[in-house]
Amino acid sequence: MQPVAFARRAAAFILAGALAACGGGGGSHSALPGTTGTGGTTPITPSSALTQTLKPTPKFASSATKAGAVSESTLLMHVVVNLRDAAGLADYAAGASTPGDPRYRQFLTASQIGDRFGATQSDTATVAQYLASYGLHVAAYPQRLGLTVSGATTNFAKAFGTTFATYTMNNGHPVTAPVGTITFAKPLPVEGISDAIFDPAAKHTQFVQGAVGGPQSNSTGGNSPQQIATAFDYTGAYNAGYTGAGVTIGIIGTGGIDQHDFATFKSLYSWPSTGTLTQVNVTSAAAANTYTGAVNYGGSPTASPPPVTAPCRGGSAPRPTPTCNPEDLEAQIDTEQASLAPGANINFYLAYVPSECYDPTTNSCGPPNPNTGTGYTYQGLYESDDEIQQ
Repeated sequence: MQPVAFARRAAAFILAGALAACGGGGGSHSALPGTTGTGGTTPITPSSALTQTLKPTPKFASSATKAGAVSESTLLMHVVVNLRDAAGLADYAAGASTPGDPRYRQFLTASQIGDRFGATQSDTATVAQYLASYGLHVAAYPQRLGLTVSGATTNFAKAFGTTFATYTMNNGHPVTAPVGTITFAKPLPVEGISDAIFDPAAKHTQFVQGAVGGPQSNSTGGNSPQQIATAFDYTGAYNAGYTGAGVTIGIIGTGGIDQHDFATFKSLYSWPSTGTLTQVNVTSAAAANTYTGAVNYGGSPTASPPPVTAPCRGGSAPRPTPTCNPEDLEAQIDTEQASLAPGANINFYLAYVPSECYDPTTNSCGPPNPNTGTGYTYQGLYESDDEIQQ
């Protein structure tokens, strides 16, 4: 793992104060504004900038109309605690990725990021204890770049001093957001909340229906790997001896993959890829832990995803359940594209956390209800923090 990826992500949360929803390859997630604190982008000395209120970004305020009551009974957010040195974190991330910089490829461990740039243990505990006192579930990583917070919408309203409602954006898209300014009951070292404003519909369209069995031989769409390699002069790299041999490509998983599809893809196009494809399931040691009064890391209740099945439906889109894990077409495309480095091996990281789901009512999800869409366990992009940590 290269922990500098966390540095970039946290720097984006701190400096932009917005949610960057994952997409790529035609994903259904849309970028939405988050909330910003009063600290701005100035490096923060721990506990020196105590924020009591957080306001939606002006962009959201000018493009949204309140439509009605909130439909979600539970919410999931990421609270960013003031960092020791946000600017230094962004600078180190840039240096570690810039050839010629003395820090180039000098990647830091998760704990080193936390100790040098992340929030202090004291500030992290202060924020976590406040949120936990309202009955919210709080988890953290050793980088100490933020807290994962989940729980009942009513508990969020009490902790944040404002209720939530459904809003309609100018393009007609519905989102869920705070009705007023988020106001904590006491000063807290909080810089912002990356996804206090979010798109609940994206949760319903995380998984798309894929065709189990691989590309069809009579398909007339798309391009073969040979055509792509020629168009982008990959063949020049191949002829020079650059095939990816000795390299392992890591992919942050969006959903379930079927090994049969990967093999069928290479066979269908007679593509000479010798690399292997391995699904790496996120373990409890890598996932965020539940906060219990002391900042301990590891131990989130992750589990192995259920086996990939033929397309199955729940609510408005296929979702993984203990007995049904539909193949994700975007995930298959990602792995197939990676085979353009024919000598490289591929690790596909996939997280599945049974206690985190759309609208859970208990500490475990389910039973899934296809009529309401509730109870379906999150996996893939909605657990990408855990996948990156792994």
